[in-house]
Amino acid sequence: MKKNDFIEMEYTAKIKTTGEVFDLTSEAKAKELNIYNSAYSYHPIIIILGQGFVLKSLEDKLLGIDEKDIGKKFTFAFKPEEAFGKRDPKLVRTFSSSFFKAKNITPVVGQSIKIEDRKGTDLTGKIMSVSAGRVKVDFNHILAGKEVEYEVILNKLFKTIEEKTDAVIQMFAPLKADKITKKIDKNILTVNLPKEMDNVVIKQLIAKYSTEFIEKIDEVKFVETFKNIIVNK
Repeated sequence: MKKNDFIEMEYTAKIKTTGEVFDLTSEAKAKELNIYNSAYSYHPIIIILGQGFVLKSLEDKLLGIDEKDIGKKFTFAFKPEEAFGKRDPKLVRTFSSSFFKAKNITPVVGQSIKIEDRKGTDLTGKIMSVSAGRVKVDFNHILAGKEVEYEVILNKLFKTIEEKTDAVIQMFAPLKADKITKKIDKNILTVNLPKEMDNVVIKQLIAKYSTEFIEKIDEVKFVETFKNIIVNK
């Protein structure tokens, strides 16, 4: 594998010391482990290597896999500094209860919160304790300080322009990719979107990754299709 390759992969990620699974792509396995979440969409993911779609340490390992090993299972272990970072005591902060009251937040131990600091930066943390008018919040990543392990299977390497354009559409519209059609004419990719897919962000992402990472695609056009529209008079 090399940088900017398009690949499809499945994985199970767990905390190495406890075996607790914190992320996975298989719905069947999620149900088997009793961690299934109906609000989550389980499916293999498509990434462009070297572009930050997964942990950099994991990307580095994937870059070392030979194409002939597609379909095999690999297990990679990462130390905290290679994964979600070491715990930083400076990220555990104490606030007055009045701070939360001013934001209409009732602090509860274990609650995840998002607040804005004095510099206007959004911080996400977990409330550790509430006592004597003081609230302690831990802003470390929930997996900071943990050794993690990834079990990975590479399903496919996308090689042709047709395959890569299909891959980009699946990346950013995985649940509705089957409703999207496309055509490539010279260096122009034309994407036909159903009415319900009129989403500016999705269009921008498809256009960005198609023109930047697919050879010979210089322009992306979007066509919206409307059918059986009845206008009340």
